[in-house]
Amino acid sequence: MVGLRVGALLPVLALVAGCAVSVTGTAVWPGDIIERVILTQNDFPPGVKYERREKPDAASPARPNPYTMRSVPEGCADGMTAVVREAAAAGLGRDSDYSVWYQNARFSIGVHTRPLDLERVAEVAERCARYRAFFGAENSDGLDITTTPIDSPRPGGLAYRQTLGSSNPVYMYFENVGSMSVSAMMLPLGDDRVSVSAELPQTFLEVAARQAERVGSS
Repeated sequence: MVGLRVGALLPVLALVAGCAVSVTGTAVWPGDIIERVILTQNDFPPGVKYERREKPDAASPARPNPYTMRSVPEGCADGMTAVVREAAAAGLGRDSDYSVWYQNARFSIGVHTRPLDLERVAEVAERCARYRAFFGAENSDGLDITTTPIDSPRPGGLAYRQTLGSSNPVYMYFENVGSMSVSAMMLPLGDDRVSVSAELPQTFLEVAARQAERVGSS
């Protein structure tokens, strides 16, 4: 069967060679695109802390999240982040992400070489509009978490606020931009050494939108 397939391809290869088609230009690899579009320290106000994370090993698929919590309904504790991990696995290590610290918040932004499953993100958000997460045996009763859609700064983007009791909320953003995508999360874990404060959620959404716009300009 292998010999038959190779033999069938020979006339096609001869035809292509005979056409003598000239292809000009330089191939652009996904990793090169990432380097052109990812926001850097220069894109943020002086005093804001920026840290680019090292790229994962391209030969290693994304590993299951070891910090997955039990939840009711099941799968709510990490349902949205699982979508991001799967996109990163499909990107074979060519994705990149960075963290930005303000005095009152930390932003984690990811740029992916594959689209996110936004339908699944929306489904998880709806199914997990209210769920109970269990952080360990010492907290057997669990804690109630709510997921609420908020206005997206860009058409096609999905933005959410998650609250856990009376604590400060967490914000998330997801958007597909052509064949690529952007994911972002804001945690209320700032750095007291940083003198710049973020207006929340406005600053977070502005940064996420700026990153998506930069990807769209590639």
